Amino acid sequence: MSDCANVKRLKEAIREITESSGIACYWVDVLEPRAPLPLLLRVYIDKPGGVGYAECEAVSRLVNEYLDANEERLSPLLDGEYFVEVSSPGIERPLFTPEHYMGAHGKRALVFTKGRKKYEGTLLAPDADSVTVVSDDGTKRVIAMSDIKKGNLVYESQKGEKKGGRRQKSKGAPQRKDKGNKNSRAV
Repeated sequence: MSDCANVKRLKEAIREITESSGIACYWVDVLEPRAPLPLLLRVYIDKPGGVGYAECEAVSRLVNEYLDANEERLSPLLDGEYFVEVSSPGIERPLFTPEHYMGAHGKRALVFTKGRKKYEGTLLAPDADSVTVVSDDGTKRVIAMSDIKKGNLVYESQKGEKKGGRRQKSKGAPQRKDKGNKNSRAV
C-alpha cells in the first residue's frame, strides 16, 4: 500500500474516531517529515459553541490509541517518530473545502489565489465551483475553487471591543532598567 493510500486511510479513520465521540472533524493535515522534524498529524475539531481543552485532550487520546494499535498496518507512514496535534480551527479558521466556504457565507475572509493575488472581503454565493468576494469598496471578484491556493476567515472586532495582545504604557508606569548592564539607563 502506498503512502498516499495510507494517508487517505488515516484521515478517514481520524474523521470516524472524532465524529464517533460527538465532535466534528473540521480537517486533518498530514505534514510529511522533514529532517529534523518528524511526521505531524494536525487534527482540527469543532462543535457548536466551540471546543475546549477537554475535547482536544479526549480526541488526542483516541487518535493516539488508534495509531498505536495500527502502526504496522499504516507502515511505512508511521515507521518513524510522529506527533499528533488536536485543536480548534480558531476564529480565523482556515478554509480548505467548498463546504468550508459555503459555511462561511456572509463572513469576512482573506483568499489567496494560485496566481499570487489576495482578496479580502465578504464571502457571497459560495458553491462547489466558485466563491464571490465583495471588497469594502463594493468590488466583486468571482474566484474559481480550482484557483484558490488558500483562504481563511478574518476576525472583525465588535465596536467597543478592546484589542488584545499588547499592553499599553501608561505615563505613570515605572521605567524598566536592563539589569544585565550597569551602564544602561531608563528611557
